Amino acid sequence: GEFSTLMHSMEEQIADKKYTDAMDTARNVYAHLLTQLYPKQDILNGNEALKIFALDIKFRRFLRFKRLLDSAPDPQNLLFIHHFLCDLYLSLKEL
Repeated sequence: GEFSTLMHSMEEQIADKKYTDAMDTARNVYAHLLTQLYPKQDILNGNEALKIFALDIKFRRFLRFKRLLDSAPDPQNLLFIHHFLCDLYLSLKEL
């Protein structure tokens, strides 16, 4: 679906050293996961931190992800962002 298409695009952008584009795609992936794949019946309010807690994701990893997502593009940071997005996707699939 859309998640795999976006992730594939992000991976290609990283390989092509288009780091700014990869960061934009990462933001789109994150938005897609929380707005389209997060179960609507499990949303208490729009607070994304509550969604992360519900998925049992380590909060420090989430904070690092958010900080990196808002920072300047860096290949090493993109690797962490990619892994976090994969973990988030897998956590959503376990609900």
